[in-house]
Amino acid sequence: MSGTGLGWPALVPPYRNRLEEWFSTPEKLYASFDTREELVSLLRACDNTLLESSLQLIADALLEWHADNARTVASGRREARRRLTECLPSVPGTGLSLHEHYNQIALQSPLALLPVLRKRKLATDRVVDRGARATEEIRLRQEYALRLAAIMQEAQLPVCKVLAGVSNAEEAWPRLFGTRRSKTLRNRFRAWDKFREWLLYSRGRSYPEGVADVLDYANERFQEGCGKTVLESLQASLSVIEGVGRVPSTQQISQDPTWQAQLKSYTADLVSAAPPEQPASMLTVAIILACEIFVCTPGEPSYLRALGFVCLLMVWGSLRADDVQGLLPQTMLLDERGLSIDLARSKTTGPDKRTHTVKVFVERSISLTGHDWLKDFDFERDYLVLKANEGFTEPLEKSVPSSTVALYFRKVLSELKTPKREGRTWKANDQRPLLPGYTSSHFTGHSARNFLSSVGAAIDVDPRELDYLGRWKVGGEGSATYIRTSRQVVHRLQSHIACSLVTGQPKHYIEVDSIKALTDYAAKAGESESQVRRRHTLLEGSKGLGGSWPTLALEVGVAAPPSPVEQVSMPGSRGDYFIVTSRTTGLRRLHMLGCYVKPENCYDVKFVNHVGAEDVDNICKDCKARMKAQAGEEESDPSSSDSGSESM
Repeated sequence: MSGTGLGWPALVPPYRNRLEEWFSTPEKLYASFDTREELVSLLRACDNTLLESSLQLIADALLEWHADNARTVASGRREARRRLTECLPSVPGTGLSLHEHYNQIALQSPLALLPVLRKRKLATDRVVDRGARATEEIRLRQEYALRLAAIMQEAQLPVCKVLAGVSNAEEAWPRLFGTRRSKTLRNRFRAWDKFREWLLYSRGRSYPEGVADVLDYANERFQEGCGKTVLESLQASLSVIEGVGRVPSTQQISQDPTWQAQLKSYTADLVSAAPPEQPASMLTVAIILACEIFVCTPGEPSYLRALGFVCLLMVWGSLRADDVQGLLPQTMLLDERGLSIDLARSKTTGPDKRTHTVKVFVERSISLTGHDWLKDFDFERDYLVLKANEGFTEPLEKSVPSSTVALYFRKVLSELKTPKREGRTWKANDQRPLLPGYTSSHFTGHSARNFLSSVGAAIDVDPRELDYLGRWKVGGEGSATYIRTSRQVVHRLQSHIACSLVTGQPKHYIEVDSIKALTDYAAKAGESESQVRRRHTLLEGSKGLGGSWPTLALEVGVAAPPSPVEQVSMPGSRGDYFIVTSRTTGLRRLHMLGCYVKPENCYDVKFVNHVGAEDVDNICKDCKARMKAQAGEEESDPSSSDSGSESM
């Protein structure tokens, strides 16, 4: 506000001199108060020897001066703002277009592409995407690939010269990292970012000049008592950056024998000093019973019941929380044999793995309580669990990460009531929560996966067959052998384990250890240890839960409940049309029988006799021409027809 032409108040010299001494400029004096109370308090703080009468006279004069100069000050402020918004004279143009400037910046630093990716995500956040999981995976892969590429640019690694002449940086940089998953790239970036921060503050550079930098960093982290995987993560990041960055093998720090020897030594010491790994907490049989009752109770929130179904699917399908979001609901089929569903993305399956998809099976009569908990949930998407609304009464059309699936799992457990038997029927005791307080926090997203294989091992099931439950056989035997034999083996093991829990035969399951771990946790959480033990102790030695197997009697010849895939004909009774769903985008394209696109070569096929607009997204170009020919209409311009290849 300097340069406004504001003058000092008209006061007698002793007081004016003091004001100049206290405030140095009239502008500072003007800005130091707004009200009389503020001014009086300010003057007293500056000179507490002033008489009250003098203080009031000075205040009156200053307030009058403040009001008289209000317009002058406002004008000065406007002029100051105008000067701040002025820009420097522009540099003469280089003749490059805006697009060429953007490509130059992107080539110099791939991080320049990140705002574009974020804007693209925000623009599509509110749009329901049938391939949301795949789309999010692609976005995250691009983001972290560009962050790692920026590290290579900063270090001027040899790969930068290779890509110096590439025009489309947005495509070139992310593809440097091959088929690595987004989580892998994220972990490599995070591990390196911590090392880079240490280099900046300790060495004044952002990239190591030699193995000594890595050794010093590793020694400091070891002395601090870092986790046992910290240094291994650094080695993995270093290996990726040097490998992708085209650093010659003789100059790669990650391959240096001295560093590798010290890394092994540090890791061995950290592993020996670390506490033993704790497996995920085992679910109790009472939790499985209560969950079945919960799913079949109409009075509970509808979507919370659906999440309860997912919990049971995790138990009997031996699924992790991360596996759940890799299931494809549009492939869910419930028939007289049981439930089957495709697992398209996990740690061992996916488009970039040897095995693209694998089946998950649940035998049709599996039930410990006699309640038919196998239900269908029909919403076409490439993830099973959607975001729940506040009351868990319905889902929102948005996916959630696996960490949220694990939290939903705990939410379901916290709502379970203690199961009780009345005659031959299992019911819930609404007055007694099965997991009081915060006891449900004892369990994690991996607890469900452990249950079936652990119970099977406890009742002496062949370990080679137990591998089928967790799909560990896929990598060893190959997907073809697994597909041919897995369903029969999985159904037989599920029935055998469930029969043992219900009848106690041929060998009964003892769950003393899992209940003891739960009660110990409950005691730490401030709950009654004995109360929790009583509510979870349901197995009666060699009698098991009591009753006969199977608990769920299905009439022979009665049609199974409908699957989520409507209008699907069973093999041998194909319809006149078939709908092919893309693996990556979820696009549904309609074909006629006899089309050059063969159903047996496609990923997901539905045979139908009748189809509505809500069932498909577009129609095959050739089949559309055939349909018009059959209807006696002239074929329209093929260029205007929907076309494209299917994901097979």
